[in-house]
Amino acid sequence: MQKEIKELKELIRDLIAAEERCGKKMLSFNEAVDYLDVSKSFLYKLTSQGKITHYKPNNKLIYFKKRDLDDFLRRNRFEGHTTDKS
Repeated sequence: MQKEIKELKELIRDLIAAEERCGKKMLSFNEAVDYLDVSKSFLYKLTSQGKITHYKPNNKLIYFKKRDLDDFLRRNRFEGHTTDKS
């Protein structure tokens, strides 16, 4: 019973954090990793190759506009294949 309560608390915390991110216009690097559901190394690779728009004020921390991340996801969408069995 205690384990289930702990898991529910963690789930609630994750949901609250996700909801807060949805309302934000700018995301930190770690928030972008969570939002895109990618690894940190993959996101670093995308930024270093110029494949994803990012901002580096004062040449320090990396930030992303949520809208730019959404655009990136839409640009890299793949259509599923269906098989016709007729």
